[in-house]
Amino acid sequence: MDKQERNSVRINGMTIEERAEIQLYELLEEFEFESEAEYYQYIVDSKINGVSKQVVEMFEYLPAIYKIKFLNQHLRDDVETHRKIKEMCIKFLIDG
Repeated sequence: MDKQERNSVRINGMTIEERAEIQLYELLEEFEFESEAEYYQYIVDSKINGVSKQVVEMFEYLPAIYKIKFLNQHLRDDVETHRKIKEMCIKFLIDG
């Protein structure tokens, strides 16, 4: 089964992507953010403001698809703070 087939598998009538999108929307609502980018920036700002525990907690709340998107598309390797956040999040994924 390739990636497209896996993503099109329906669980309770929804694909994995649809379910993740709903989870993200609920998360944005809970934290009163208007966009995914705003949520991501809040994670970055948490690190800048020295609230490292919050970085990991907010990352943990993200659906898996959006964790990958945050790590691969939002964080830049040429920005020191972004590299540190990426390290923290990957450590969380490895250590659980």
